[in-house]
Amino acid sequence: YVESAGSGLVAGINASLRAIGESPIVFPKNTAIGSMANYITSTSAKNFQPMNASYSLMPQLEKKIRNKQERHLMQSKIALDELNEFKNKVGL
Repeated sequence: YVESAGSGLVAGINASLRAIGESPIVFPKNTAIGSMANYITSTSAKNFQPMNASYSLMPQLEKKIRNKQERHLMQSKIALDELNEFKNKVGL
């Protein structure tokens, strides 16, 4: 249900922005919401497979980290940093 809640949040925010004549917002690809939106909008219909939120949807790290826990911790840190920056930028 996390995926549905996330997409509903984005839809609600963007519907309210559209109602007042503002441009929609796009969450950063390094966040869970942004990576899911990117997957849905960039995958061809022929190859599309429904996906749950997953670290594998996020862009790969510049530096390869073999340990999965360390890699996911780094991805989480990047996601939170980008989300905070994004939140401040768009006024959420």
